Amino acid sequence: MKRKSWLIGAAVVVLAAIGVGYGLRSNHYQDRFLPKTEALGVDLSGKTVKQADEKMKARLADVHYQLKDGGKTVATVSGQALGLKRDYTAMLNKLMTKQNPWGFTAVVLAQSDKTALASSADSAEIKQYANAEAAKLNPSRTAPVDAKVVLTGDSYKIEKEKPGNQIDAAKLAEALAGAIQDNHHTVALKQTYTQPKAKATDKALTDAVSKLKAIGDIKAVVTVTNHQEQISSSRLKSWLSYANGAVQVDRNGVAKFVSELADKYNTYNKTRQFKSTKRGTVSVPAGTYGWSIMQTKETDALISLIKAGKSFNQTVLHQALATMLTGRISATRI
Repeated sequence: MKRKSWLIGAAVVVLAAIGVGYGLRSNHYQDRFLPKTEALGVDLSGKTVKQADEKMKARLADVHYQLKDGGKTVATVSGQALGLKRDYTAMLNKLMTKQNPWGFTAVVLAQSDKTALASSADSAEIKQYANAEAAKLNPSRTAPVDAKVVLTGDSYKIEKEKPGNQIDAAKLAEALAGAIQDNHHTVALKQTYTQPKAKATDKALTDAVSKLKAIGDIKAVVTVTNHQEQISSSRLKSWLSYANGAVQVDRNGVAKFVSELADKYNTYNKTRQFKSTKRGTVSVPAGTYGWSIMQTKETDALISLIKAGKSFNQTVLHQALATMLTGRISATRI
């Protein structure tokens, strides 16, 4: 019985000792980080917020990050240049409130906490550095080429996009922030390359091929007085393209066609010849009588009709001067 009482007493003493030790430990970690607590690769074990802040400033300011491309180091930047010598106090206080001083395990940062801790220290400087570095590197690099619709022979086809190796500043900033957050000291530039905006598999391009083919097959006719001028299929197709999400019609090409019509049919301010029954062919000097095609308006009208994608026969837009079109001098005079 005495032995049992002794064992019970000893157990009470041991438990009391453990409780006191546990209490002292918990009290110690009321304002200090638990063992194995780490933020952005910096060990904060046993540190107060102030001590942890000073350690993070010193450690992160001295860290260097390498930008690598194909195994070659393209650039190196210090943590200080990326703004990693800021005041981390606010974020460390937030981290401290999440730990349980009565617990035995270290504080585990959630991904959102790590992101906030990284971004609170570096966002503006990282963006500034990334913009400057991309501007410096890109002139000697190849820009990506978007997939596009091209006219090959008599048909439209999609020309595949071509990758480049120019740096996207926003992606570089994101990659640097990620490296800091995950305690990595290198950034692979390949992940920051600017990508083509349009790819051969895009539905918009396959739809564009169908639209361009349909427009290229319409019958486009312009009537000038009693004459009909049909726009050849090859010429019509040469005016068509696809850009900015829509079918485009080459204004210069249409304007040239309208100018040719004007040269051929305009009568205003031109010397004209007439057949006389007594004097044969007579030339009448240029004057104020006649009519002319309104070239700008006619060009606009044809572009609109072509974009509509339906066959048309349009009476040319013209203006009569001094005499109406129906009052023209006859080709034969007596």
